Amino acid sequence: MTKIVHAVRHGQNLELLEPLDLPEGLRVAITVEIPPAPRPQAHSVFPVRSLGPMKGSLDREEIYGDLV
Repeated sequence: MTKIVHAVRHGQNLELLEPLDLPEGLRVAITVEIPPAPRPQAHSVFPVRSLGPMKGSLDREEIYGDLV
């Protein structure tokens, strides 16, 4: 029989958050699902600045015109 129960880790011990109806001294196999570690949030060393609105625009001919 398989049953999923939730537990909290306290040092080297797991504290069950739900009762288990098991006889005292019974040996059981336990499978633990380890949640993924949260990735640290990257922060910018320099402040983010706006470069302002784009002035003018280039079309394909102005960019690649002399390569063809």
